[in-house]
Amino acid sequence: CDQPYSLLAILKMYGLLFLLLSGIHVASSLGSPGTALVGLATSGTSSAVHLWTDTVLEVNGVSNVADVFGITAYNSPNDFTMKEGIQFLKQHNIDFVGLGQILGRVLPSSMSALNTTMLRQWFESGEAWNLYQTTVEYKVLQSRGIHTAGANPFIYLKNPDGSCFPYAEQLNCYSSGTPVALNGSTVEERFLWWSTLFSGYFNCCKRIDPSIDYVHIWNEPNVHFYMDGKDGHYYAQFYTAVAVSLRKQWPDVKIGGPVLWDVPIGPFTTKDNCYDDWYGYVKPLVDEALPKDLIDFVDFHAYDIHASPEVLLNSLQTLESYTWLAYKKHLPVSITETNYCLQSVQNREIRFQNRTFPLLLSTLALMRRPDLVITRQIFDYKANTSSCFYAFVNGDNSLTPDTELYYLMGQLAGGHRLHVNFTDAQISDDSCSCYDTSALGNTKILAEAASVGDNITLALVNTCNCSIDVSLIFEDGSGLEVLSSWAAVSDSTSLREVKAPLWPKDEIALLPLSLLVASYHVKSHQSSKKYSLSSVMPTNVSTVMKEIPVDIPCGYKIDTTFNITQEIVRSPAAVYLNFGILGKPSTLNWSVTFNCKTEQATVLVSSPGTFSEVAVPCTLQTNSEGLTEVLFTTVTCAKVEAKEDFQKLLCGNSSPAYFASATLTFHFT
Repeated sequence: CDQPYSLLAILKMYGLLFLLLSGIHVASSLGSPGTALVGLATSGTSSAVHLWTDTVLEVNGVSNVADVFGITAYNSPNDFTMKEGIQFLKQHNIDFVGLGQILGRVLPSSMSALNTTMLRQWFESGEAWNLYQTTVEYKVLQSRGIHTAGANPFIYLKNPDGSCFPYAEQLNCYSSGTPVALNGSTVEERFLWWSTLFSGYFNCCKRIDPSIDYVHIWNEPNVHFYMDGKDGHYYAQFYTAVAVSLRKQWPDVKIGGPVLWDVPIGPFTTKDNCYDDWYGYVKPLVDEALPKDLIDFVDFHAYDIHASPEVLLNSLQTLESYTWLAYKKHLPVSITETNYCLQSVQNREIRFQNRTFPLLLSTLALMRRPDLVITRQIFDYKANTSSCFYAFVNGDNSLTPDTELYYLMGQLAGGHRLHVNFTDAQISDDSCSCYDTSALGNTKILAEAASVGDNITLALVNTCNCSIDVSLIFEDGSGLEVLSSWAAVSDSTSLREVKAPLWPKDEIALLPLSLLVASYHVKSHQSSKKYSLSSVMPTNVSTVMKEIPVDIPCGYKIDTTFNITQEIVRSPAAVYLNFGILGKPSTLNWSVTFNCKTEQATVLVSSPGTFSEVAVPCTLQTNSEGLTEVLFTTVTCAKVEAKEDFQKLLCGNSSPAYFASATLTFHFT
């Protein structure tokens, strides 16, 4: 294994020394703290950020900060058996560590005809357990180091991609690694050999660590199942057989699949059918397993553009809408691999802009849906691949801007989200450009805040390449006594301590493309009020993934209805519409028309991204049944000359476009 690093070495690599004082991390840089944040102010209007220190933010009843600080550990997991590795997990607020378990490691190396009876006897004899004790995964679980760090192991039950262990392949595996179904009258009988293997292996994991709660089945079947002539319906049957066996023995363990390479709903895939992941794998699995209570989460991987806020939020909302409308169940997600490709170990500025900052935006997106996110795990702790440099920690154990992201944003981990609202800056400098945040409210400043014990912690993000003035106000904060404070900023130049903004209000300038995190230790703080967000899905499941003609006619309409009886009587403070449209030409614009109590109101959405959020500009009107109508209409058309570009977005010449989903989100004070 690589030589682990000490905690002091970690902090020296950052150029900071962190001390634990008064219940929070208080930083003292190797030099003196600077001013709060300084930079060239924009010539436009400043942004006003209001943090309500006494008001917890709930999303569908959930206020906890989501567990979005996980990592995969395909390489060097043995580090977490040692003190330095455990300290690393603690220091960077890691909440989940994904551990790949290769099933064949517990099988005999000289038995090619290993039938189900022989396999069961092999586990019962203790021979499989003896082999498991020789694996690094056993050593990691046996050490309890991940738990000591306050994290949770997440078990990946899998084989090497596209292959099976050769001594069992003859009877039980196709040439490209797909499990073979044997003769039988039921799914359980046809995949009995595989369910025996999965249950036997997982029993070894539980024997050494009974507290294991999460497991997923297989890895990226959409990458290789088709090579053996199998599809997502076949995977759904295989998954069901294994899940039945696991559920019988461990009813409380959370089980998920299909562990896709790709998101459930994305702008493109590598296959001819653009939406093979949704219709090919996710929907068949949900339809097969959810009614039988055999799936607890949908598991997938998200790389590059698929890890962007608009793609992730669209997948979450589409899945949420479908499972609720079809089965009246909420099904969360686990993202067990994600990252942005870098071709080499590039300089900090390029790395920060091309990986760390996009990962920051996806972190903020997922934190908005704590009701739907179980875990997000960055690939990989130390792994490098031939095509992309993915390591979270460099091979020489030096830290990266990505670890800074976890260190800073992780200061909110374990807390309850606080309500933040703001007026956005109007930038008049034409040379200033900003990231697309249409999925996050289309604002230039993004914010998250949490109450963590007696600490109030705020994260502010400037998504533009120019400095933005911010008026920061801690509402209800004048009566609180601040015992100590701490702040740091991460950007393309460095991670460094800065002077924390003044309490209860201050004027600061957020540096270009930067993350500022400030934490305040206050005396006897408890948040007693609530600001609640409640999601309302359409009334009809046919609204989800509704097909749109490839040549979209002028004035093409999509009519959706929502039952908002309960929400309207509560007098919401605000209402937002979230919706996704897939496979559109970039020149296509939509108008959204709402039925209001006074008159209809129409909002123009110019070339919406994969997922957009718009404010409802009026008080919605309902009919006698409590229904309100939202009408989507094309303002411009998919003209013939746009067809070529349109098809490039769709991957296949015959692929349709889709209206993925729409949700009304009600805000209540």
